[in-house]
Amino acid sequence: EYLPPEVFLPAVGQGALGIEVRDGDRDAIGTVSVLNHLPTWRAITAERTFLRALGGGCRAPIAALGCVTGSVLELRGMVADASDGTILRASLVDDAENPEGVGLGLAQKMLEMGAGELIRRAGMR
Repeated sequence: EYLPPEVFLPAVGQGALGIEVRDGDRDAIGTVSVLNHLPTWRAITAERTFLRALGGGCRAPIAALGCVTGSVLELRGMVADASDGTILRASLVDDAENPEGVGLGLAQKMLEMGAGELIRRAGMR
């Protein structure tokens, strides 16, 4: 079944490929750096910043999806409470060259909506 992002957001970073190399290994860094897709890197950076700013980890009821179109980054976020079915959703559109700012901005917006309480309740279970 196709789950559209308007209904179902994935966990942060889903579908992105990560490659690690030894710190300082210039040959390996040079070899794999050509694989970096800048729009994807920006989207994932915004998603991870959003998650970190909310204080969530891989088990927190937090989802996000970043999408870069040209010079614009749209980040959609969701925080849920499975015990009572509460779902908070929000999005933020801004400059793709500032993915950290987009992630922080959306996290702040969702905290103002009450996301912090949902995350705290989920951590108590």
